[in-house]
Amino acid sequence: MPKDTRRARAVRDPLTGLLGRQHMTTLLDAGLAADRTAGVSLLTVDIDHFTLLNDTAGHSAGDRVLATLGARLSTLARPGLLVGRFGGDEFLLALQSTDPAAVDELARAVLALVREPVPVADKELRVTASIGLATVEHGSQADTVLRRADLALQSAKASGRDQAAWFGEQQDADLAERMHMASLERDLVIALQTTQLQLHYQTAFDLGTGKVIGVEALLRWHHPVRGVIPPLEVIEMAEECGLIEPLGAWVIRTAMDQAALWSDLEGFTVWVNVSPRQLSHEGLAVMLRSELDRVGLPAHRFGIEVTESALAHKNDATAELRRVEALGVQVAIDDFGTGYSSLARLVRFPVDVIKIDRSFVNALGSITGDAVVNGIVTLAKGLGADVIAEGVETAQQLSQLRLTGCDAASGFLLARPVAVAEVALGASAWAAPAPVAAFRTTVPHQMTAAM
Repeated sequence: MPKDTRRARAVRDPLTGLLGRQHMTTLLDAGLAADRTAGVSLLTVDIDHFTLLNDTAGHSAGDRVLATLGARLSTLARPGLLVGRFGGDEFLLALQSTDPAAVDELARAVLALVREPVPVADKELRVTASIGLATVEHGSQADTVLRRADLALQSAKASGRDQAAWFGEQQDADLAERMHMASLERDLVIALQTTQLQLHYQTAFDLGTGKVIGVEALLRWHHPVRGVIPPLEVIEMAEECGLIEPLGAWVIRTAMDQAALWSDLEGFTVWVNVSPRQLSHEGLAVMLRSELDRVGLPAHRFGIEVTESALAHKNDATAELRRVEALGVQVAIDDFGTGYSSLARLVRFPVDVIKIDRSFVNALGSITGDAVVNGIVTLAKGLGADVIAEGVETAQQLSQLRLTGCDAASGFLLARPVAVAEVALGASAWAAPAPVAAFRTTVPHQMTAAM
C-alpha cells in the first residue's frame, strides 16, 4: 500500500469518511494543550444493539447503517466541532465548549439524526443510540475525557438506551476503586505464590483454669507497597474476584501444618474460618479430609468457623457442614447474634461452639448487654455447644463472663495476635482459685483460625 494511502487511512475512516481514531485523539490532545480559553466536551455515540443488527440483517446492512450515520453526523461538523468514528459502532464528537446547554443541544441533534430510518435494499432499518457526555478543562489529557465519556455512556445504556447521560464525579471515584481492586487482585495472585501472606495467632483461655485451649489464626497480607491490608478487605476482594477458594485453601493448609506441630498439646485445637462461597460448593469436606491425612492430625483437633449470616439463606451450606461434621472436624458459629439466622434454622446446623460477638461483650455491665450474653450462653448450652467470648478488653468483662458460665474467652486483655514464634502457650496469670461451681470446667477442645 502506498504511503499516501496509508496516511490517508490513518486520518480518515475508510467506511464513513470521518476522522479516524488515531487522528481524532491527536487533535483532541493538541486542542486541550493549545486552547487557552476553554475546555472540551466529548460525546461518545454508540449504536444500540448493533451486534444484533449485524447478526439478523447481515454485515453488509450493518456497514450501510454505519456509512449512512457517518454521513449524517458529518453534516454537524463545523469550526470548533470535530466528528469522527472511533471504531466498530462508536462515533465521537468533540465540541470546543464546556457549556452544558450547548452540549445537550448537540446530543439531541445526534439522537434525532440516528433515529431517522436507514434505507437498506428494499426496506428501512430503524436504530437508536446511547450517548455519553463529559467535559474537561484546558490542560487535561484526551484519555481523561475519553474515559469519562465512556463511563457516562455505560450509564446511558443502563438507564434504557436511546438517550444521553452526563459523566458524574461518583463514576470517576467508582472507576478509581475498580482499578484499585483490579490491581490488588493481580497482587493477591502473586501473594498466594510468595511469602506475603501469613497467619498470626491469638490464644484463647479456659475461664475456669486459665489454660490455653487453642488459637485463632488471623490472616495477614504484608503488601510490599501498601503495607498490611486488613483481613476483611482481603476476603471481600477475594470473594469478588473469584480467589476466595484458593485463598481459603491456603489458610486451611497453613493452619493445618501448624496444628500438626502443636499436636502434642492436650485439648488444643485450631480452627479456620471459611467463606460462604466455600460452603456453597461441595468439596470443602473433601479438602479437609485430604489435609488431615496429609499431616496426620486427628479431626477433632481442627475446626471450621462460619458466620451466622452465612447460614441464613444457604440450604446447601447445611449439607456441606454435615459432611464436615461427619469427618469429626468441629464447627463454630462466629459473631453470633449479629446475623439473620432464625433459631429454627440454627438448631438444624451441626454446632460445637458458639462465639459471642465482641459488641455484646462490650455491652456487659448494662441491663441489655448482660441479658443478651446470658441468653446466648443459655441457648448454647441447650444446643450442647460450648461458648467462647471474643474481644475481652477489661477485667470486669472477664469476671462477668465467668459468672455467666461462658466456657472460654479471647481478647486483647488476655493475648494479642502474634506471629507463630511468639505464641505463648502457658496458663494465664489471671487463673484464680474461684469456686468451680461458678462456671463450667468442661472447655471446648477447639479454637478458631479465622481469615
